[in-house]
Amino acid sequence: MYPYERGGVDVLYTSVFNIILKEKQWEIVALVRTPRKPQRSAFSNPLPTVMLPSLRSSLFGKLFEFVYLSFLDQLYFDKRVSALADNYLQRFDVVITPDPLLTTKLCKQRNRPRVIQFVSGAWAETVLRSQPLLYSFAKRIETDAYRKADRVVFMDEAYARHFNVSKEHRALISNGVDLELFSPSRFDRSKLRDRFGMDGKIVVMTVGTLRKGIKGHEFLIQAIPSVIKRFPSAHFYLVGKGSQESLRRDSESLGIADNLHILGERSDIPELLSSSDVFVLPSLTEGTPGALLEAMAMELPCVATRVGNIPEVVQHQKEGLLIEPADPREISEAITHVLSRPDEARMLGVRARNRVEAHYDLAATARAYVALIEELCQ
Repeated sequence: MYPYERGGVDVLYTSVFNIILKEKQWEIVALVRTPRKPQRSAFSNPLPTVMLPSLRSSLFGKLFEFVYLSFLDQLYFDKRVSALADNYLQRFDVVITPDPLLTTKLCKQRNRPRVIQFVSGAWAETVLRSQPLLYSFAKRIETDAYRKADRVVFMDEAYARHFNVSKEHRALISNGVDLELFSPSRFDRSKLRDRFGMDGKIVVMTVGTLRKGIKGHEFLIQAIPSVIKRFPSAHFYLVGKGSQESLRRDSESLGIADNLHILGERSDIPELLSSSDVFVLPSLTEGTPGALLEAMAMELPCVATRVGNIPEVVQHQKEGLLIEPADPREISEAITHVLSRPDEARMLGVRARNRVEAHYDLAATARAYVALIEELCQ
């Protein structure tokens, strides 16, 4: 079980658990804190879901737009999660969660399942970046969760050291990508570009939640005028759920609306990547981004910011180009560098695929989780 809540994490766990279910007769259920359908895609079957208590789904919560760690929401959550644990969670052996709040609440229960806390990034910084008044509260929850969980899973050693989690209490399991699904040999690129109306265009793709202050789309948009000045046929495609209005306003004010295409949430990510020429990830904060791994697996030359675990994934000028976050000039220079050097771009893509094959195979990620769960359940 795990909380089915946040885009990239949804895809990772759904894909991992679908691999596990092919070999293990386990019951796996997704927990959700908001009334939304599980994220569907061409490469993962949705899991059965159970609602966790939350005021955010109520009329009261919608009217007042409570932030993620609203104190009233947590009082409500405290009251109801005990009943959920007593009446439902006892039948499960393990809960895997990237949510430190859920970890702290579950670990208070007397008859609780084992809890694996999954760390995809700095949770407090990511969730509360725009809520500084609640930051210290969130940091305390984060630290407490890592101490109480039965095991804490990190994607790399640096994060583990940052949070001072002992080697006995932690596990290192990298993110992964389905190398069969995300393979350029699966697709007819020319047919896909014709289908998507991309013929004659230079396609610059980015995939990530459309959320200002987190994924950095606003800085990518500011970089577009410089790129299309050099390459007028360059078109930028933004894929991901979230608010589009402010991004569209920004593009209109810069006079680049004709070169910007906001596609929203899509289930055909492999096809879109196959149709692309360059992938850009302008994030301000990240863990080990699945979207970047997928683009690398598709042999795309990638431009990404030096945040989170990205420098561990991409070696600068070997598998891609790394830039500083929140810098439109660096974004535009990196994109034009790739577009003006097609041979170098091609080699960046080939080496990116090789690195993903060697270090980020989703099947290996699934095997590591099986071993961890079986160890805890002995």
